[in-house]
Amino acid sequence: MNDRIADGRSDAEWRTQNSDANSGAETAGGQDQRTMALLGWALMLAGVVTFFAAVAAVIVAYVNRGNAPQPWRSHFDKIIGSFWIWLILNILGAPLILLFGLGYVVLAIAAIWLAVVGVVNLFRAADNRPA
Repeated sequence: MNDRIADGRSDAEWRTQNSDANSGAETAGGQDQRTMALLGWALMLAGVVTFFAAVAAVIVAYVNRGNAPQPWRSHFDKIIGSFWIWLILNILGAPLILLFGLGYVVLAIAAIWLAVVGVVNLFRAADNRPA
């Protein structure tokens, strides 16, 4: 699994360099961003079952990513990227259901992938780590 964050540092390097200031994670604004990141990932997980929850998650991410400090911006970027990949897989999989049921495989892969990404990053957000 790739533990590199957006600027190329490893997760361990990021933790070492940001342990003194905790990169805004302990401030009131950082706590609000953490809550929004956790909400976004929870909604993405609910998006495995219902499309509207995933749409709500991507809206939360788009609204909060502009002024979010690290590590929270990485979570919002990851929510947005995950949503679009998941949506494309669903758009491709739906018509393929008519072709020998192949679409069910694509839809299952999309759901499992979103669930794994969502759980991993939900735990990373809970631990104040970047996505």
